[in-house]
Amino acid sequence: MTLVRNGSPGWLAAVAAEYAASGVLDDALVTAATAAGVGLVHIETDGSVWWSDETYRLHERPRWRRVRSVEDALTGFSPDTADRVLQAYRESVTNPDVEVRYAVIGEDGQSRELVMRGLDAGVALVHQARATSSARIGPPPVVIDVRVLDGDRAPTSVTASRPQINPEPGALDLAAALLSASPDLLLTYDIATGDIVTMSRSDPDGGELVHHLRGAGSLEGIVHLDEVDALVEWRDDLGSLMAGEVRLIEARFLLRGMWKWRELRAMEFRRTLSGELLEVMLVIRDVDDRVEGALRAAEQDRAFREVFDASPVGLAVLDEQGRFTTVNDAFCTLAGRTRDAVLATVYEALLHPEDRAAAVVARARRSTDGGASATSSERRLLRSDGVVVWVRVRTSDIDYNEETRTLVSLEDVTASKETEDQLRYDSLHDELTGLPNRRLIIDRLEQALTRSRRTRGRVAVYFIDLDDLKRINDTHPWQHRAGDILITSAAVSIREALRDTDTLGRLGGDEFLAICEDVGDDATVADVGRRILAAVRRPLQIGSELVSVTASVGVAAPEGDAETAAELIRRADSAMYRAKSGGGARLVRADTDLAPDPTGLDLVGALKRDELRLHYRPVVSLASGAVLGVTTVVRLVIPERGFAPEHEVITAMHAGPAALPIVHWALQRAVSDVRTVAPSRAEALSVWVSMPGRAAMSPSTRTALLTALAGPAGLLTAASAPSLVLDVHEVDIASMARRESVQRHLAGLTALGPLALGIQHFTADTVPVGMLQLVGAASMSLDPDLLAATADNHSVEDLVRALVAGASALGVITIATNISSYEQLEMARAVGVHAVQGDLIGPAAPLDSYSDLLHGGQMFLPAAPASASASAVTDAAAAAAAITTASPDAPEATTDHAGSTSEWVGDMAETLARQLGVALPPSPIQAHDGAHASAWIDVPEETRAET
Repeated sequence: MTLVRNGSPGWLAAVAAEYAASGVLDDALVTAATAAGVGLVHIETDGSVWWSDETYRLHERPRWRRVRSVEDALTGFSPDTADRVLQAYRESVTNPDVEVRYAVIGEDGQSRELVMRGLDAGVALVHQARATSSARIGPPPVVIDVRVLDGDRAPTSVTASRPQINPEPGALDLAAALLSASPDLLLTYDIATGDIVTMSRSDPDGGELVHHLRGAGSLEGIVHLDEVDALVEWRDDLGSLMAGEVRLIEARFLLRGMWKWRELRAMEFRRTLSGELLEVMLVIRDVDDRVEGALRAAEQDRAFREVFDASPVGLAVLDEQGRFTTVNDAFCTLAGRTRDAVLATVYEALLHPEDRAAAVVARARRSTDGGASATSSERRLLRSDGVVVWVRVRTSDIDYNEETRTLVSLEDVTASKETEDQLRYDSLHDELTGLPNRRLIIDRLEQALTRSRRTRGRVAVYFIDLDDLKRINDTHPWQHRAGDILITSAAVSIREALRDTDTLGRLGGDEFLAICEDVGDDATVADVGRRILAAVRRPLQIGSELVSVTASVGVAAPEGDAETAAELIRRADSAMYRAKSGGGARLVRADTDLAPDPTGLDLVGALKRDELRLHYRPVVSLASGAVLGVTTVVRLVIPERGFAPEHEVITAMHAGPAALPIVHWALQRAVSDVRTVAPSRAEALSVWVSMPGRAAMSPSTRTALLTALAGPAGLLTAASAPSLVLDVHEVDIASMARRESVQRHLAGLTALGPLALGIQHFTADTVPVGMLQLVGAASMSLDPDLLAATADNHSVEDLVRALVAGASALGVITIATNISSYEQLEMARAVGVHAVQGDLIGPAAPLDSYSDLLHGGQMFLPAAPASASASAVTDAAAAAAAITTASPDAPEATTDHAGSTSEWVGDMAETLARQLGVALPPSPIQAHDGAHASAWIDVPEETRAET
């Protein structure tokens, strides 16, 4: 068997001789090759492969990725490289004269050149290439000549128990190549004499280092003080080296005036026949960058660990598979597990089952798709005791022990989450009964209608009103507390009478709404209604009295896919009112072909019987939150039944003969209420009074206005009265606009004092925007249906925005009415209206309910877009015009109690300017065409931004 091709020099020849004698790759050969930074490869005839540790290191392949076959060895190579290396592996089994040069890609992405050379049949060495040459297979050339450096002593080939092999003169090439391939400083150290012999000097500081080591015995001044004692002890103990033992130490040497870290590895080199160690091989490797980096990393890791462990926030470090690398105590406390239990699992296993999939997807997206390196989300932790904890999870990528890891922080937000859920629940449920409130029940009805259209099922809506609640509140010793108990008991009884899939909500007061899906035929609808009546009728013991009430129930079912939730509730409400009018305690079904008769309400008789009430809704500026005024709502009180539906009263007043007396009563009552509730602020407020066009045109209305302004005793003046806006429907305005007599009449009305004309339900269908100035309109309220249409149609939104802009340019206040949700409020803000009113802003109520707002308070609405701040200017200008805008034909006569129309405009403009927090110019009134007066308010830039 050929030992090595052409022999080998020095210590390698001795090791090779032992290999030749034993015929195996023993530890001596592996140790010698490893010390020189050369790897060994053994290829069996059956294709199995063995790599030494140094071979793994040269290929930058972890030891756990074991190489057991030729195919394993080729993993990660390019196809071309794999073919050449495969050929070399196969040929080396029988041919020791094999050499191949190839490239490998390290984990850092850098390429390195390696050379594999045959050592014997089936045995090859691998080292890092030192010079560029073409990859080939065949006998290697002479790479380097072995020289004995001046002052150095060549190692002697000695074997203790085997015959010495005398290498041929030309056989030094391979060993010289092996030595030159090593990046380290190779020395032999004589145990007895302390002599140092260099075998390789690849280290750039090798000469200086050898010079230091050859000096006198003391290492002080050469080796750093922190390591000198340890190094001396290590050196002096080298004589005890065992066969195959490798000893390591790291120390700092003074090289070129700087302390540099070096690693020293010692292993036996020669022994006497008696086994006494003669020489030790020293391998000195430059580890300065590695050690300094490790020290810096250790310091950073120490600081990180101190902050990590002391943090009150739960912290953990995860690897790419979501396994825990480390956790702090706060994390374990949140997870409700011990540290060992947490480290033994993966992050997603700690989450609630419903949150695990989202967490896995987020981690996969972050690692594979280059997602955000920092994320934030809310998850639920499932503790070992079954308790669910809401946490805010923040993740970020960090470098941890030279690897990319994920830092996870957990913050307990259970309390705030519960508060948030409670607030959300409270906003959607009735406080007294816990049932869904108006907002939620309407949303449930819309969902039910959507499902019914898809499944062709049938929905029935039951409008339930308790008949005797007012009587019990007035007669029971507990009064309103008894009423609350009755309402709560009725809610429970009705809920029990319905199916689990049905929904019951409270609209307010003594009104409930039940939604029943898949009710089938008419008999089923009637049966559910009868069960509701029977449930309410059950006697209830309240205190010492046994109380029994009944209910009036109206039921409606959609007759087509086009019917909305609001329309269905309106029909059920009308049916309920007919049931109540029939004596109560009954069920009435709404028929689509039977509309309620609005003239059935005796408003004139109710006025005589003192059954009418005047309620108010605040009109609030979107820009500033200031209350510009109030709009009136006429309510009819039906004895022992409560208020009649608002829309029916409006319809009856506009359609029947009751318009004039009701309007006159409303004007007088509005002025009287404002003077009573807010006497010091009366002149700063505007009151919108809804009326038919014929009422505004009636001569008796002028008399009613004068009477209202003068007060009951006839001694008051308009200066102590609020500004009145006669709110007329757009359809009525269309018939009035082009009649000169009408214009003169309106001008005469506005001359009475702080009075103007408003237009309701404006759509521009019958009254163009330009006609607003022609009729002297001071305000314009958008049709609610037109505003609602902007949510689904951008063209309609653009149209409405243009209408609002046109009206604002004419100095007209634009108002959005019937605002009952934040969505509608945002629609109003989006189209640019000045003011809003509706149940969301303030429900209809007696005027003293809004006393604080009337005395200069502000309504805090959700934050407006940035562009809305500028609308404070048009708020002020348009509101001032709303107070006393006159038509072009208005006479210039002075009124008999306060002064000219221009004086009224000036006074009211100043008041409104103070209310909105802006400044008037010296001359706030400018006349247009000699007759039409408008107020223009100049607002400084800083004031506009603040407003």
